[in-house]
Amino acid sequence: MAMLAATLLASAFFVVGGASTPASAATWEAQCQPTAFDGGGQGARCQVTVENFLDLATGAESSRVTSLACNAGYDVAVCTGTPIVQNFDDSLIDVVNQCNYVANGGGSSLRCSVVMINTIIGEGSAGFPTVNQCNNSFDGVPAIELPAGSSCNPPQATTGAPIVQCNDSMNGETLVSMNCTVVDTSRVSSALPVTINQCNNSVNGGGSLLECSTNVSTIFVPAADNGGDTGGDTGGSTPPSPDELAATGAALSVPALAAPLGALLLGVLLLIGATTARRRALSADS
Repeated sequence: MAMLAATLLASAFFVVGGASTPASAATWEAQCQPTAFDGGGQGARCQVTVENFLDLATGAESSRVTSLACNAGYDVAVCTGTPIVQNFDDSLIDVVNQCNYVANGGGSSLRCSVVMINTIIGEGSAGFPTVNQCNNSFDGVPAIELPAGSSCNPPQATTGAPIVQCNDSMNGETLVSMNCTVVDTSRVSSALPVTINQCNNSVNGGGSLLECSTNVSTIFVPAADNGGDTGGDTGGSTPPSPDELAATGAALSVPALAAPLGALLLGVLLLIGATTARRRALSADS
């Protein structure tokens, strides 16, 4: 618990740090933060989608966050508000914090979800993330022994895992259900390390409900081929004719015309000389 608290406190609100890869990254924690919905008998639903875009070759990066939070009576089955969309140029959102230390009054419900889509231009690989979830929760019942109606997928306790959720939560007795999931198709990559903290130290009042899910996608897109002709022509090139230059709108300069005109003039003079010599030879014979 102390380690988790230190991790959460170390994250600043939209603080941009200087890492080599990615060049800059930020923490998003704009909704459902500590002490929210603690009055008891409250229901909250908090959902966020993060889209990151990174070009490994150029270092270009940007992100977009779409978030929505609703608060009502005991349970909020559907959140019907207007999402908030935020765009961040030259920055990636690599850390998401939400729904931690909240809804700790009795008879509360908390439903939170994080969807992260990382699109990376370049080559790389991605795999299923390690997870730390459902530990010291549900009145101490081990994650693999949760009663019917509750689940933890996968039930892991990996130190330093990028996904940390549903720990030290749901410890108020007379509990309704706890369902925490990392979607099976989730993929992360060292090319864009991410961290997700949610639903920790929350809904610890009696008669409470917790639902928490994380889905991270990492998509690698091949870089565009900007090669062009690398061989080149090893032979000589024929200069364009005046008509070709005129067709392209290029100007005809004196130096450009001097060589062809000189050759033409020399040819004419040689022809005249040959004709004159021929005539003289014919006149002598007659």
